[in-house]
Amino acid sequence: MLRLVYSKPPPLFALIIGIDEYQYDDFEQLDCAVADAQAIKAYLETSLGVPTSQIKTLFNKEATRDAIIESLRDLGKNSSINRGDPILIYYAGHGSTSEAPDGWESGGSDIQILVSHDTLCDSENNRVFGIPDRTIGVLLEQIAAEKDDNIVCILH
Repeated sequence: MLRLVYSKPPPLFALIIGIDEYQYDDFEQLDCAVADAQAIKAYLETSLGVPTSQIKTLFNKEATRDAIIESLRDLGKNSSINRGDPILIYYAGHGSTSEAPDGWESGGSDIQILVSHDTLCDSENNRVFGIPDRTIGVLLEQIAAEKDDNIVCILH
């Protein structure tokens, strides 16, 4: 295998999420989401020369709702990321739909959600909900406001 050697690391930063194992029993457990996410990480490191320090991963139990949202927020606050640096956000796992909350303009009766490891479980006596598309959109807007809009999201 050919490994590229760079005199300076590429300015790419990534958040890679892979979830095979879900806490809520009714969600089908997956077989390849984490492997796919690990393959993306390996490609970035091996083929593109991206340092591990520029790649944040959340796999299985690490990929809680709070951890995913906080990791997205951290991209916008990361002082190592310069304005215009490319940012890759990769998610491999379940997606779903949910009934749109009252007052949400959604173009229909449902919204799209990302399913975190702890979706539909109790956390300190509160039900954990998936991450709505609207929330993802706001988080991406916040990242773009800080770092520019050189962001690629892959939801697999």
